[in-house]
Amino acid sequence: MGLKEICNKYPTDKGQMGYVPIYENLFNDLKDKPIKILEIGIKEGGSIKMWSDYFEHGEIYGFDLGWPRVGSNDYFKKIENDFPRVKTFIGDQRKRDSLLAFIKEYGGEFDIIIDDGGHSMPQQQISFGYLFPYVKTGGIYVIEDLVTSDSKKPNHGVLPDKSNTTMKMLNDYMVTKKFNSIYIYEEEKEYVNEHVLSIEVVKSTGSKLCAIKKK
Repeated sequence: MGLKEICNKYPTDKGQMGYVPIYENLFNDLKDKPIKILEIGIKEGGSIKMWSDYFEHGEIYGFDLGWPRVGSNDYFKKIENDFPRVKTFIGDQRKRDSLLAFIKEYGGEFDIIIDDGGHSMPQQQISFGYLFPYVKTGGIYVIEDLVTSDSKKPNHGVLPDKSNTTMKMLNDYMVTKKFNSIYIYEEEKEYVNEHVLSIEVVKSTGSKLCAIKKK
C-alpha cells in the first residue's frame, strides 16, 4: 500500500498539506528497511500510526508536549499497545534537558527525524541544533511547516525584522555554508556546519518543508 492510501486511514494533515508525495520521494528507498524514525508532534497519533504502517520493519518514536484533550499519557500508551513498534515520549522540544531525557531513554542513530511540533522559531531551531547529532550518517532531518517563518502569531516568535526565522537560517546557510541562529549553541553550530551534506526546501500545496541530509 502506498503512503497516500495509508495517510487516508489516519487523522493526520500530511495529505492536506501536500507532504505525502514529497515523503514518498524522500523515503522510498527506506520503506522496507529496519529504520528508526522520530517524529516531534503526536497530537492524536495519526502520523506515527501512518509511519508504523508505511515502515513495516521500522521502529517509530513520537515526542510531544502532551495534549490534555486526548488524555496525554493514557492516550499515548494506548497507541503503543495498538501499534507495538511505536514508542511515545512526553517532553518539551524547546528544552535541551527534555530532549536529552528522550535520547537517554531511546538512544540516537535515527534514519529520519521529522519536526512537526509547535512550529515556533525557538522550537524548530533548538530541536534541530540539539538532535542533528543523533541522526545517522546519511540520514534525513525534516522541518515541516516553514510558512511559520512568515507568521504574525505571537506564539511563533517571529521578530519584526524576521532576523530570527528558521527560513532565514536555512537561506543563510545555502549562501554561506554556516548556520546562524540565536537559539543554537556555538558547539551545536560547529557540528551541523561540519556534518550537513545538503538542504532542500520543497514547496507543497499547503506549506513547505526542508529536508536536511547528513554526511
